[in-house]
Amino acid sequence: MTNIRNVTARLVELSGRNILANAKVTEGQVRNFESQVGIELPDDYKYFLKEVGSVIYSTLEPAIISDEKVYYSLKNIMNEGHQVGVPELLIPFCCDNGDYYCFTKDGKVVFWSHNGLTSESWPSFASWIEQVWIGESLAD
Repeated sequence: MTNIRNVTARLVELSGRNILANAKVTEGQVRNFESQVGIELPDDYKYFLKEVGSVIYSTLEPAIISDEKVYYSLKNIMNEGHQVGVPELLIPFCCDNGDYYCFTKDGKVVFWSHNGLTSESWPSFASWIEQVWIGESLAD
């Protein structure tokens, strides 16, 4: 299984350490967000939010927990995804031209296109980072 620490370190390096300032969150902010929206985020994603926050790399931009009204806040991405048909049991965390990468309740990542749920999935957020976020940009 892909290690979240290793894959995020690689992502940060590949980005040229292009990280948005003030995008990291604390454990308390994560817990507060989870209690506000009534979900539990996957451990890999929580690690990413607390240790990295937001990396500018390729065209994908996973959501962050933010009190600011930014388009890539997790609350906005979730609301937009559910408004266009992503099932409530999925947690949209990244929008890609009207399609969404989403967490399942057990922490897997699935791809929901504007046509509905696809067969594409990854066992964890770390695997998604490695295979999709890093993998697709290196293939270009």
